[in-house]
Amino acid sequence: MPHAISIRNISPRLNFGNKALIWFLDRLLGIKKMDRLYRQHEMQGLSKEDFSDRLIQILALDIHGIAELQRKIPRSGPVVIASNHPFGGIEGVILARIIGEVRPDLKVLANRGLGIFKEISEYFIFTNPLSPNDPKNGPSLRQCVKHVQSQGALLIFPAGKVSYYQKAKSGISEHIWNKLVGRLVSIDKCQYVPIFVNGKNSASFYRIEKVYFKLRMLLLGHQLLNKTGAKIVINTGNAIQHK
Repeated sequence: MPHAISIRNISPRLNFGNKALIWFLDRLLGIKKMDRLYRQHEMQGLSKEDFSDRLIQILALDIHGIAELQRKIPRSGPVVIASNHPFGGIEGVILARIIGEVRPDLKVLANRGLGIFKEISEYFIFTNPLSPNDPKNGPSLRQCVKHVQSQGALLIFPAGKVSYYQKAKSGISEHIWNKLVGRLVSIDKCQYVPIFVNGKNSASFYRIEKVYFKLRMLLLGHQLLNKTGAKIVINTGNAIQHK
């Protein structure tokens, strides 16, 4: 059977015995529409670079700040790149593709939801930010530490979750950053590069989270697809030395 994009890719417990549930979730989460694009544009089996390029092209994303980002990434040695998390998915693909050209050794600590795209799974170290006590998170975090200690480049979204509307700030802001980023940056000779990605999700995304914050997870697939033609500006700070 040809490979398909489906919730089944990230939830092994959902097998063919759960056909009705898989059918429902794929449509509810917008995954079925992703699969149609995947087949229509013949993305099956592409390299991670070609897959990312094709997705960016399909969505006609207008990305600014690429040259600056690539110029400011150290060409060698351990480096931790930390970014805000405005969209909840597509920024991981964009940044992995851009930074990966400079640092082919790049790994990205990402939500396991991106595991639906098998072609780009090589970029990622998967975690489950919605369940901090998930036993699978421990090995993932240790893999991050080991990668940086081995002179590797790591991209991390320290908030762990997509940015949300905060009434106290009268605007959209990040969740509190995980202390992991501090631990990683303290690794000997590690450099730190901060990134800010300008952008936000649709108004409906922020309205539904006011009803119940976990409901926004149901919209992340749709939010990826509705970015067609979006202007995305990436601002990159200078690399900060370990000391």
